[in-house]
Amino acid sequence: MRYAKFYVVLFTLAQFVFVGCQPSSSYVTRNEKYANVKFKDKTVIISPVPLDVITVENKDDVEDDFDTDHRTPEAIVQDSLYRRIVPYVRASLWGAALSTKGLAFYMFQTLHDSAAFIKVSLKTKKDEKDTLVDFFVPRKHVFAPQVPNVVVIINRITVGRDFSGRSVSVPHYVPGPTISTPGGTFSGGGMWMGGGGGGASQYLGGVVQFIMWDYDANEPVTYAITDVSETFSLGMTTKTWQSFFRRVGKTLFENSPFEWFGARN
Repeated sequence: MRYAKFYVVLFTLAQFVFVGCQPSSSYVTRNEKYANVKFKDKTVIISPVPLDVITVENKDDVEDDFDTDHRTPEAIVQDSLYRRIVPYVRASLWGAALSTKGLAFYMFQTLHDSAAFIKVSLKTKKDEKDTLVDFFVPRKHVFAPQVPNVVVIINRITVGRDFSGRSVSVPHYVPGPTISTPGGTFSGGGMWMGGGGGGASQYLGGVVQFIMWDYDANEPVTYAITDVSETFSLGMTTKTWQSFFRRVGKTLFENSPFEWFGARN
């Protein structure tokens, strides 16, 4: 692989006008040029997540839920995330061809390979503020000879229990009023408050930074630093991870020009 000079492409609001979309507590920025565009007959590729941008806070859960897999938790998440996202997205998009042909995971171990990635600095919402954030996009030759029209790549993902920071209401029992009668004193019927009954829900959550890039126009389509979470109450299992990975896949596409109709779990 011939090493090319590393360069930075800086997009400012003076160059492009973007529309900010805010699903739940997430921020997704969409290039206004694509506001009324529907992608049809486009080839899109989901790039494998580079290993060095994956952070697993709950390593014990990975080891318990994938107990027959003896790789590092990060390697397990890298592989499982990709294998779950690709078929789910393929079954959920209208009028687009999702390609995975010719991808080799060894080519996606680090974003800091200037021969394989360009760095793009973009303004996005982070902690309620407009912040200049670096995103990395694979160079076209990484996918040669079949270069897609559009690429989607996760630049950072951090996962853990309750990572989304959302408050969890732990259920507690509130006794009823004390009632006095000639026959004695007793308590009226109480009730469970909060948490939805006798058990508290937990979250498998994470923060995902991603970018969708149009190779034909050579500019961003959407990009974000966003949170994703999956609720569970009876203990985390591989199904919890699978549902979480599907949510990540949906997040990458649902606010884009691609038509998303969803797929059964």
